[in-house]
Amino acid sequence: CSKSVSIRCLYEVGISDTKIKVIPNAVKVKDNLENYKVIAEGKLHIGVIARLTYQKNPLLFVEIANKIKQIFPFAEFSILGAGLHDHLKQEVLEYIDKYNLKKQFRIFEWGSFTSTEEYLKTLDIFLMPSVFEGLPFSLLEAMNENVLCITSKCDGCCDVINNNENGFSCMELENYVEAVKKAVNFKELNQSLRVQAKKDLLDKYNLDYFINQLEIYYLSAKK
Repeated sequence: CSKSVSIRCLYEVGISDTKIKVIPNAVKVKDNLENYKVIAEGKLHIGVIARLTYQKNPLLFVEIANKIKQIFPFAEFSILGAGLHDHLKQEVLEYIDKYNLKKQFRIFEWGSFTSTEEYLKTLDIFLMPSVFEGLPFSLLEAMNENVLCITSKCDGCCDVINNNENGFSCMELENYVEAVKKAVNFKELNQSLRVQAKKDLLDKYNLDYFINQLEIYYLSAKK
């Protein structure tokens, strides 16, 4: 589902490149290029769609929230995706308590919103600090809703987000903090990144193209 995964198949697993076909995950791209809300003064909602598991790195998300709160005291944070695989839920709650974030941090279970789009529309920034991914649909969905995206440089995310081109790609805690500061303080940069993200989504992760490529591949495999 991404170039990163194919590289791991090739060099770590040892699968021949003749047996690898990359067809990236995709979404039905919305025609809403002009619908870019500006982050309002004194308001900031940063969130992610993620299970409370090691892969999604929710503890780092809370650490980032703690740093951001010190810069933007009005900021709010949320995670949508609890209730199914909550291996780190207790640790997440302890971190929230440790950093005194209870009033500013919400954890939503699956089904709390009628759709992921409804949740994403409440966000000013989608922040995904994953340890690893394939190619996350939630990231593509956030881009589709014109939400500025900040991600880790892990597999999958690094295929989609190019730092300072269509979002921010980070490695260290301070990188995330600086990215959020840029997103809030430089409104023209914020909008230009989101415009490019939507263009990249249309060019590279468009569902119509995905279906066409999948049909071609299935038909070729039958011969």
